[in-house]
Amino acid sequence: MDNVLVVIKCLVYNHEPYLRKCLDGFVMQQTNFKFVAVVHDDASTDNSANIIREYQQKYPDIIKPILQTQNQWRQGTLGKAINGVVDSYNPTFVALCEGDDYWTDPLKLQKQVDFMQKNRDIGLCYTDYDRYSFETKTLENNIFLNGQFRPNNLEEHLLNSAYIAPMTWLMRANCIIRDPQQPLFIDGSFALALNFYAHSKVAFLPINTAVHITHLDSATRQIDPIKNFNYKYNVFQEQVYFAQKYAKHLTQQIKFDKYIILMPEAIQVNHSEFIENAALFFKTFNVNIDTLKQFAAQHNKLTQQCRNFTQNRTYKVGDFILKPLKWLLKK
Repeated sequence: MDNVLVVIKCLVYNHEPYLRKCLDGFVMQQTNFKFVAVVHDDASTDNSANIIREYQQKYPDIIKPILQTQNQWRQGTLGKAINGVVDSYNPTFVALCEGDDYWTDPLKLQKQVDFMQKNRDIGLCYTDYDRYSFETKTLENNIFLNGQFRPNNLEEHLLNSAYIAPMTWLMRANCIIRDPQQPLFIDGSFALALNFYAHSKVAFLPINTAVHITHLDSATRQIDPIKNFNYKYNVFQEQVYFAQKYAKHLTQQIKFDKYIILMPEAIQVNHSEFIENAALFFKTFNVNIDTLKQFAAQHNKLTQQCRNFTQNRTYKVGDFILKPLKWLLKK
């Protein structure tokens, strides 16, 4: 439609406290090309839909709303609901930013498009960002440049279930892979990134363009311990799925590590499926479930103490922490 070069894909659900900043970040963009923001509200129960309507009235050439009356994510149709509209613009690039994050650089899109047009082999580029805690009202600057782990390839991204700031992404539209056979995972951006690492190149731009807002009861920070574990378990299943697809030699390592790391939480919430699968996996090493539970509890105490250190190092640190169990398994 009308030579739109970039479509911004914005998912919203009960983001009223943050949404105005998000939409302001879109409408302030200064570009020499046309762009639109497809803003999808998934039947929010707060005032999010009205805020989107307000911005549509003020900026009709930019804000293109989809206002649902029934929650599409719960029905498993969220991707279909928004992707069809995004595709109708036939964009060259697609940017991401959910309604509880926001952009800070008015030249964000222009800088990234310039870079991507000069580097045709890059399928996805991302930038540095700041992190703001909604609860403590504190801001951390330049998260990547100050040491947060950045994967260099598919294996590092897969093993670490790494985070590369989706609110900063610009993706080449013809490199986006949508596999109808792929299961519906909670962390869709993790799957997207793995497909980009597998089929094109991913580049980091050392500029700061956005703020990621962390807040309780988001998808990644559930207050309910059962929901919190289910999220982590789903990411684990996602890791295994993509290991089978792209790097089968990593499957055992992923299972080995995550069964140990997640075991104490699985016991806490009595997740029988996880515990039974872990028992079957470690049975091949002649380790019974009681031994596994004891070691997992000790391992997680050590991991908690080393969390800040491990987040800023490669996955080899995790391997170092797990060496005592690997020695035990050899006995």
